[in-house]
Amino acid sequence: MEGSGKVITVAFIFIAIMAIVALVMGAIGAATSSISGVSDSLATVAGEIAYSNATPEDVASVKAFLERMKNGEIKCKYDRVSLGVGVKKSHHGGEQCKGYAKCVWETCFGITPGSTKKNRYELNDTAGMQKVGTIKADSPTKVKELFTAAKPGDFIQMVWASGGLHSAIVYSVTDGGTTWIQNNKGGNVTTWMQDYSWSTLASSLNYVSIYTPTNYKLAYNN
Repeated sequence: MEGSGKVITVAFIFIAIMAIVALVMGAIGAATSSISGVSDSLATVAGEIAYSNATPEDVASVKAFLERMKNGEIKCKYDRVSLGVGVKKSHHGGEQCKGYAKCVWETCFGITPGSTKKNRYELNDTAGMQKVGTIKADSPTKVKELFTAAKPGDFIQMVWASGGLHSAIVYSVTDGGTTWIQNNKGGNVTTWMQDYSWSTLASSLNYVSIYTPTNYKLAYNN
């Protein structure tokens, strides 16, 4: 009987430990799946995010392209208009923010993003693109999680809390926020850059999607 008691005690302890482990793993799973398809594919190495579809060299090349672009050194592959900050010009036959973002992708990655869905925060034709994620931007934590999964050059499609739609390009992401490069400031088709904190975006956005190239490599070779 004494031996049986020890077996029962050991079995009880084992079951209790396994239950605790299950609870901990469940909590971790819930935290990492709050945006479907985003957190599960991330890996952090030495403070930098490693992406399954890009090497550090790829990311560095796109960063260098964006730096040259904002300084006015690069023209749109489609209409040969400068993509630099401060340039006042519409793109793609009169398109404004979306036309500019499309020009950046055509020139940088050789990909033309498709039309916008009826919900206005997702794209219809995503050939050559993969979605990083879509969220309702109702908390700084959710916004930060989505943008932390983005890379320089990624395409942003959104609906503001005011109801207007907008397209932009990710320039950079830090722990405190993100910087975008975009067109049509104040409705005057001017290209500009702006920093946004997570709390600012959570209060000013309604829904937002981010897309990245399936093959994240710089196509521009000039």
